[in-house]
Amino acid sequence: MGMFDEVIFTRPMPDGYTAEASFQTKDMQCELATYRVFDDGRMLKMTNGWTEDAPLDPPVDTDFHGWLNFYDLDKDGGWHEYNAKFTDGRLVEIVPANVK
Repeated sequence: MGMFDEVIFTRPMPDGYTAEASFQTKDMQCELATYRVFDDGRMLKMTNGWTEDAPLDPPVDTDFHGWLNFYDLDKDGGWHEYNAKFTDGRLVEIVPANVK
């Protein structure tokens, strides 16, 4: 198993799924950092991951632009994978991974 980052969304996915804790992604720095996407669509880096697990004060706006792939395995073994499109640092859509 390789390195990854975690991303937390404050909204359910298009199919209604909500991860119990967070989703995993390999589309950021893969340093075990935690990111959070807020209701306003901004994605902030909340922790530095393995380099320092303490929360960042203040969190850092990633100004992410492009597609972010993320996924989770639910408690029943179901796979949930999505792609989120960010434009100029704001989330504009989330689609199931096979729709991009």
